[in-house]
Amino acid sequence: MAQGLLSDRFGRRAPLAGGLLLYTVASLCCEIAINAGNLCVFRALAAFGAAASIVVPRAMVRDFADGDKASALMSEIYQVMSIAPVLAPVLGSLVLLMTLSWRIIFILAALYGVAGLLLLYRYLPESLPPERRLSASVPATLRLYGEILQEPGFLSHMLIGTYGMCALFAYLSGAPTVFMGWRQADCRMIWVCGSALMSARFINGLTG
Repeated sequence: MAQGLLSDRFGRRAPLAGGLLLYTVASLCCEIAINAGNLCVFRALAAFGAAASIVVPRAMVRDFADGDKASALMSEIYQVMSIAPVLAPVLGSLVLLMTLSWRIIFILAALYGVAGLLLLYRYLPESLPPERRLSASVPATLRLYGEILQEPGFLSHMLIGTYGMCALFAYLSGAPTVFMGWRQADCRMIWVCGSALMSARFINGLTG
């Protein structure tokens, strides 16, 4: 909700750039964290920054298109967003196996954020001109969100999406425990399971 409010008020590029910058800096702080408490705080900040890359592109679809064209663009975005949460833990495990240091994962995450900033600066145009930006106060905007939350149509779609994401994060939380319990000879099953999940979500994006 915060990222959406910021992008409606200040345009799309600035909040997205700010989110990527926060993600990059917080990832570097995770790399130098001295205890679990610091790691959790910096990881939460990185997640808040990364949320901009999920919210803002969807808002930009609304700026560029509507109707069937908007649905097609949203499906393309969903394909990328659905593959990333499944692929990332597998790649992270490989980095951990090859380097034996979890800190390297956050260095790579920071480099990923820098790459995103460079691509944003070079290729992404501003899709929300100043005259279309939200000028209401924060309390007024929050009241508007309250009205939206009372809409049955919105609530039904939101709950469907929420349950789907709960299933995904249940997999992400439980999979490491299962995978670490397998013998090294069975590690190929990690790729089988990950590939099956990515394929299913990719097909779902194509048909969505």
